[in-house]
Amino acid sequence: MATNVASDTVHIAVVQDGASWFHDQLLEQVQAELDALLTGRDVRWIEQPEWNAQWDADHLATHLRLALDEPQTDLVFALGTLTTILVARQSTTLTKPVVGGMVPEATILDLPIDADGFSTQRNLTFVANPRRIKDDIQSFHRLTGFSHLHVFMDRGMLQGLPPMEILTQRMDAHLPEPLTTQADPRISILPMDDQAGPVLDSLPETTQAVYLSPALRMSEKQRDALLQGLIARKIPTFSLLGRPDVEQGVLAGLAPGNMGRFARRIALNIQQVLLGQEARSLPVLLQEEDALVINARTAEQIGFSPTFTTWIEATWLDRPSLGDAPPLTLAQAMLLALEHNAGLDAERFRRDAARRDHDLAGSRMLPQAVGQVQYQRLDADRAQASLGLFPRERTTAGIVLRQMIFDDALISAWRATDHLSRSRSRELESVRLDVLAEAGQRYLQLLSAQAMLRIDREVLQLTQTHRQMARTRHQIGVSGPEDVYRWESETAQRKSAVFAAQTLVEQARFALNQTLGMDQDQQWAVQDILLGDDDFAFLDKQLNGLLRTVADWERLRPFFVELAQDLSPEIKALDEVTKAQEIDRDRLRRRFTTPSLHAQFSYDRELAADRPGAGGLPFSLPEADRNEWTVGLALSMPLFEGGGRFHELRQAEDQLQGLARTRNQAKQLVAQRVRTALVAMQSSHPNIRLTREAARLSRENLRVVQDKYARGVVTILDLLDAQNQVAVQEQAAALAVYMYLGDLLECQRALAWFEVDKTDAEKQAFLDAMQMHLMTGN
Repeated sequence: MATNVASDTVHIAVVQDGASWFHDQLLEQVQAELDALLTGRDVRWIEQPEWNAQWDADHLATHLRLALDEPQTDLVFALGTLTTILVARQSTTLTKPVVGGMVPEATILDLPIDADGFSTQRNLTFVANPRRIKDDIQSFHRLTGFSHLHVFMDRGMLQGLPPMEILTQRMDAHLPEPLTTQADPRISILPMDDQAGPVLDSLPETTQAVYLSPALRMSEKQRDALLQGLIARKIPTFSLLGRPDVEQGVLAGLAPGNMGRFARRIALNIQQVLLGQEARSLPVLLQEEDALVINARTAEQIGFSPTFTTWIEATWLDRPSLGDAPPLTLAQAMLLALEHNAGLDAERFRRDAARRDHDLAGSRMLPQAVGQVQYQRLDADRAQASLGLFPRERTTAGIVLRQMIFDDALISAWRATDHLSRSRSRELESVRLDVLAEAGQRYLQLLSAQAMLRIDREVLQLTQTHRQMARTRHQIGVSGPEDVYRWESETAQRKSAVFAAQTLVEQARFALNQTLGMDQDQQWAVQDILLGDDDFAFLDKQLNGLLRTVADWERLRPFFVELAQDLSPEIKALDEVTKAQEIDRDRLRRRFTTPSLHAQFSYDRELAADRPGAGGLPFSLPEADRNEWTVGLALSMPLFEGGGRFHELRQAEDQLQGLARTRNQAKQLVAQRVRTALVAMQSSHPNIRLTREAARLSRENLRVVQDKYARGVVTILDLLDAQNQVAVQEQAAALAVYMYLGDLLECQRALAWFEVDKTDAEKQAFLDAMQMHLMTGN
């Protein structure tokens, strides 16, 4: 029987299971939704104490009859799952329309629903999920692989359900092989009341997993005690309510927990019945769009580790690892790389080695001292013939002192190695700038990879929403199963994209840590960089009003080129090498006319000697003492070396000419690098605003196409195209910021001037010089 209430006042009788926080929340939301739908009409909710069954199923029939017989009642709202189930099975004729509340599972609970998803009970409609418990059990099993599942259900609710053995068999039927081949069901149901302690005490020590239905009569304190008791025993839990319970500490859930969606459907049912629609003609089934949610902190507490697929697909809440990761900004990353980068450390070592080469060259111009001990043995006849001048055996010890007075080769080598050492310092500065740029670019690559992962996840959720739309269209006969299959395929592809995006995030993190010289497994809470459409992320955004036109960019280009060539460490390194080569060339020129002068002093003392006597000479020989010393000067200059000096000089001059050409090439490359970076910035900066606008319009287009697809006006191809456009444009908008920032880093590297490396005074001087050039062109 339909009802058509023309009066401005509507009376709705509320029959409920019993006192429950859950039912109170549902009723409040249904009332709010109905007020919005029935604007201008006075809705009066009749809640009589005698219509509250106080969780006694035996009294519900009486309470329902009292509500139906109430003269003022226009419609009965069966608040609560138990009431709805018992009304659905009520053999008594419903004399007034009855709108039921939420029922979590249509098939397992054996409700009166026909093949098209409508109530078979006259004058009754309700809202039911077609497969909530079934999907939860299957997902929980994939997550943990349990062989036995314990299900917690409110004892009052069990009064309206099929017998426990039948209920467990139906649940068990949805478990995968080989569980369904067992003789006994692999599921046990444990009743709950209003206290957590008794149900925890009834739990066997061997419990592997617990499926939680709503603890309808427990207070918030008792529900928390129940959950903490399960966590303390390290038992995995899965919630029928889904995300709200996972946020409170349950391990996992599938349902989005959007009570408002069910409340809206119930309110719509009430509205339609009040407008004259027959209750049984309203659709009963309401499929939720499932999304696996896992509490990371609970997983850590109970020692749960997911498969890689679950880790990628699930939404993780309360991640302690991410929360504990140190924050890292772009500037911090660049400066951190200067401290720990392995390549920069190796280059510092090479710079220090070049300095030691200079010190070594200088040491050759300082006094040289050599200590020596000599032993000599001479033929006996020669010793005899020397009349004692040359002993047959002689041992001496002494020292030799040498000092360079003038040696052009040594002096030139010392001067040249000084410039080569400075050249190595310039090369170190070049590597230092490269490390700054690399750290910045890899930081941006990590931000880009994270943005792509976020967008891929959002597109996956969007695809799942569209898949649900296709299922609904199929259920109401607007489209065939081919749309559902196509969206299932698209969902699989999007999950694959999430896998790939997660891999890129990890690879980008490894690369960043390598540049930073940190443990490559180090996690960072990287800070995103927010830019307005017209913001220049340079010099604290002081360029925002400075570069307005193409002419501004054109006038600025010569300034940047000249500055880059003046600051370029590569050009400065070539200049130092050139100076060293000029010193060597000049030495080779002087070699034709410049001698070398060295002084030497030597001292020896005879330690032992065997001197044959003079024997029969008519005179005596004077006898020398044991000390010997000599002082000498040596002047030397090569006279002829087969033309080698001429060839060496020509070779040195050729090398200088080669360095000059290399320097000219380096200046050109620096200028090209600056110009290329500036042109890239001219393109990438306005691209931020354009891609954001394109992304906004693609989202607007998607909303229009979604509405048309839901009404059957457009095809799946139109919706797929609109969704793909959103994915592409969202990615382009996210990447546009990082592309511009990457171009900005490249420009700073080309200039050899990094903002992060400068003081406030240096930044201001740079800005002043830029402004002066824009105003005067000089």
